[in-house]
Amino acid sequence: MSDPVLPIELHPASLRPLSYRVLSKKHGLHIKSEALAGLAKYIGHKYGTNWNSTQCMNFLDNFGKIWKEQDRGLFIDKEGTEKIIREVTDKENKREEASIVSRKEVSLDFLTSKKHLATAQEFDSIVDHSLKETYVINEPQIDWKNYFQVVNYDQQPLFRFNSLKRQLELFRRYPQNPLSPANLAQTSSAVEMFLNRYNLVYERFIRDEEFKPTVTRIKNLLGRNGSRFLIFGLISYNNSGNLQLQDDSDAIELDISRCTFSMGYFVPGCLVVCDGIYSKKNVFHCLSIAHPPAEKRETSMEIIGNLDLLGIHSTSKQITKIDPDLKLKLMTTEKQLDSHKILILGGDIFLDDLNVLDALKKLFAKLTQTFVDNQVDLPLSIVLNGPFTKYPLSCSPINFSFSSIASYKAGFDSLASILEKFPEICKHTTIIFVPHDNDLWPSIVHRGTSSLWPHQPISNTFITKLTRIIKTCLVASNPTKLNYLSQEIILVRDDINARFKRNQITKPAPVEIEIDIEPTQVSTEDVVSDKSISPEIRLARKIVKTVLDQGHLSPFTTDIRPILWDYDPYLHLYPSPNLLVLCDPSAPRFDITYMGCHTINPGKFLVGNKCNYTIYCPSTSKCSSEEIFI
Repeated sequence: MSDPVLPIELHPASLRPLSYRVLSKKHGLHIKSEALAGLAKYIGHKYGTNWNSTQCMNFLDNFGKIWKEQDRGLFIDKEGTEKIIREVTDKENKREEASIVSRKEVSLDFLTSKKHLATAQEFDSIVDHSLKETYVINEPQIDWKNYFQVVNYDQQPLFRFNSLKRQLELFRRYPQNPLSPANLAQTSSAVEMFLNRYNLVYERFIRDEEFKPTVTRIKNLLGRNGSRFLIFGLISYNNSGNLQLQDDSDAIELDISRCTFSMGYFVPGCLVVCDGIYSKKNVFHCLSIAHPPAEKRETSMEIIGNLDLLGIHSTSKQITKIDPDLKLKLMTTEKQLDSHKILILGGDIFLDDLNVLDALKKLFAKLTQTFVDNQVDLPLSIVLNGPFTKYPLSCSPINFSFSSIASYKAGFDSLASILEKFPEICKHTTIIFVPHDNDLWPSIVHRGTSSLWPHQPISNTFITKLTRIIKTCLVASNPTKLNYLSQEIILVRDDINARFKRNQITKPAPVEIEIDIEPTQVSTEDVVSDKSISPEIRLARKIVKTVLDQGHLSPFTTDIRPILWDYDPYLHLYPSPNLLVLCDPSAPRFDITYMGCHTINPGKFLVGNKCNYTIYCPSTSKCSSEEIFI
């Protein structure tokens, strides 16, 4: 037992610096005088002369987390403070009671009583742990199938960032059909789309202590000619065709003729940090441009209060937070299920190509043979990335440059005929289809060009034969989110590398200007590439860093990549996932971890006489790139 604490009468003024450091600076909350007095009274009685100890700071930290989780606003009042203190006190009392029960001496009468009757195995367990003064209680086992779900973009609760409250707010809870006239996006969604992106990334950006005090808003540059600033905003082209940077206050033209770019792609629609000098011609002369730093998933989840963003654990109309005890159980179950594996095939699985069908047949044969000979479990799931036809679809049967709907369905029927020969795969493995631009229905309108994102799932009409022979066959949206126990996996099929290269902002030839510019301090790590690193790895790092730093799967303007306005929050990478599957045949295969986010690209499925796929093991969070020659 801990030593008794002598209560003291703590003055609120003495507690104010500590509360400011924890509640205001860390959690962005503002405490009123009456609430501070209530906290001082409670802390003085509980911690006594140790009121400025680490235990007290942990209490204030937990107090701030609970306040934000309960969405009580930015200002801490007296009434809310009293309620939270009562909740904390009740929890501590229950914990002490449970601790007393756990330390109860285990006697023979206690073990053999009817109320606490135990089997021989349980008796041994209790005796083994009696030296640790614990009593083992069998808890119900977690069924992993309840926490293995595919969440399409129209099934996930949508959140938007409230810049005033500085927190995520539920925008829509229930799934809606985006094609229904009653659910068409409002024009306000188009206006707020980039503003929501800006606010979310800016909030993450200023949490970095290196940048918080130095960022200047664009409207505050006026009249400060010749001074050097650090500004943050969205880069794009104005009506005159010149580059500009825009934040929530104003916009300013950019001169990048003497600019140094850090690692990553810079395209219209990116949120960037610019270091440079403001001139009297209302032009900002950039010395360096960089992406805002990414944030680890654990940090982001703690900031938002461990909200259940996918709605997996929420059973009521209100979105709840993920219970820490449940999360720990899920992580423990993951480690135990070391035989579970997810097989992710490369992109461009053309089901109207005989070579692709032969490669799939050989792959399924290899999986089945390994299952029979080596008693290795079949994959938990196989992800097939589209498009599933070489050419975009057309309703006209006389246009031979496009695939017809009948031939499109025939491709899935051919796949079903192959899978019929592998009943073990059909019985134990979940098949997931992720579409692309050539698939239905967007290709009929856009003819294979960039269509509205996210993509809807393929209609179940085309997989009727597959659903008859496969126990679990799912058509997913693009992108889609896969929840496996405690892990969040995002599946994306997009030629993002090719789109980056087509729209990359390049530096023009330098021109003479009237102001003197001092050389900027730029990290050589970003500018000078290590010759020992292969070009493929450098390119992969460039792609992953751009996507994760931007915190968005499509960091482009809408003229480059059209987006469904209301579903733009679904494309946010906040918090970053545990695994990001960025299937892009236009980029080399890679397996990279950046800021705690594991990102892989299985590449193109069939290259020459070789088919590529990646195996992901959730229990170890490791991937292995595999290939089969046909």
